[in-house]
Amino acid sequence: MTLNMLDYITSILDSQNIQCTFLKAPYDNLSNIDYNLRHKLGLTIEYISIHEWIMTHCASNTLYILRDSFLLSYIVFKLPNEFFEVGEYAVLGPLFFQPLTKETFATLSQKYQWSSNVQNQFLSFYEEITIFPSEDRFIALIIPLLKGILGKDIYLQHFELSPKETKMDIVDIVDLCTDMDPNLSFIQKRYDIENQLLDAVKHGNYAKATLYHKKFIQYNIKPRVTNLLRNEQNMLIIFNSLLRKAVEDVHVHPYHIDLLSRKFAIKIEGCTNTEQLASLTNEMLHKYCILVQNHSLVNYSSPIQNCITYIEFNYTENLTLDIIAHALNLSNAYLSNLFKKEVGITITDFIHKTQLRHAIKLLNTTQLPIHDIAIQCGFDDINYFSRVFKKYQGQTPSTYRKIIHQAHH
Repeated sequence: MTLNMLDYITSILDSQNIQCTFLKAPYDNLSNIDYNLRHKLGLTIEYISIHEWIMTHCASNTLYILRDSFLLSYIVFKLPNEFFEVGEYAVLGPLFFQPLTKETFATLSQKYQWSSNVQNQFLSFYEEITIFPSEDRFIALIIPLLKGILGKDIYLQHFELSPKETKMDIVDIVDLCTDMDPNLSFIQKRYDIENQLLDAVKHGNYAKATLYHKKFIQYNIKPRVTNLLRNEQNMLIIFNSLLRKAVEDVHVHPYHIDLLSRKFAIKIEGCTNTEQLASLTNEMLHKYCILVQNHSLVNYSSPIQNCITYIEFNYTENLTLDIIAHALNLSNAYLSNLFKKEVGITITDFIHKTQLRHAIKLLNTTQLPIHDIAIQCGFDDINYFSRVFKKYQGQTPSTYRKIIHQAHH
């Protein structure tokens, strides 16, 4: 049993935007468990009560699901002795297991007689708290993870944490949304995660982009309009624009970007429920990452960027080094040597690979005669097309199409 297991667990929780606070004597970081909420409200004494509760109740191999007077939930458990250097106890949260309804919040406000100013501040605070779909789903996630450090038999207990006072005398001058944690505000963290997501897209890293997107959607962004479907569509339109600008930063040609972004703009408007929009979000991340993988020119010099772009938009012509060098106003030798140095293959090889990429797409998706496909991809001689195709694909175009046809029947 090593600290690596604990690091793994905390990284999973972090990916879900769930805070993990480790407590050990002298327990001077207790206020971190609720982002200093009680401290800001002048209810610091409640931390003492929470500390006493933990010390009194927490037994080994048991998860305690706590809900406090602010309707926030926490998961508390005692760490085995092997992790004493890290802490004696772990507190996960705060989080909601379901969205806070207007009715519930109104009841809470009335119970503690909050002014309208304090109500607004609590609403802003609550908007930044992670919402997990349900308690059962959270437990289904966390128990398999914790078995690695707590053992096979893990017990569950529920407790309600309530203050001794029946009324909270909270002044209007508190600001619950500043210094939400020791380092950054929630809003700043949300923007940081958004930037990390976009950076992953810029590198064509779909796995990492998906991970950051899961963290990003844990933030409860306040709706801009009352119609929830329209609100989600608007948010996805903004997301589409962000992705478009991200791939533009890594020198993907605007033509490719515009084709993809327009396609998704149409799809967004065609969605009739939020489930379709959620699925479309994953498709957008995937397709924009592929766009970067296939068309980013960020690693090439300006002459080579221009050369690759020229080939991609003129592959249907009978291209040669001489034609391209003349079009770019460069010498043949300079362009040839620079291209081989930066791309790793000759211009002729790159031309052929570009032409064959399009030929393979046509072979896969159309019933066009092979002679017509050859002409559309820049080959006047079908025999030469077949030789080039076999050189790079290991088989002739007709054999390739036959195999593809058999695989689909």
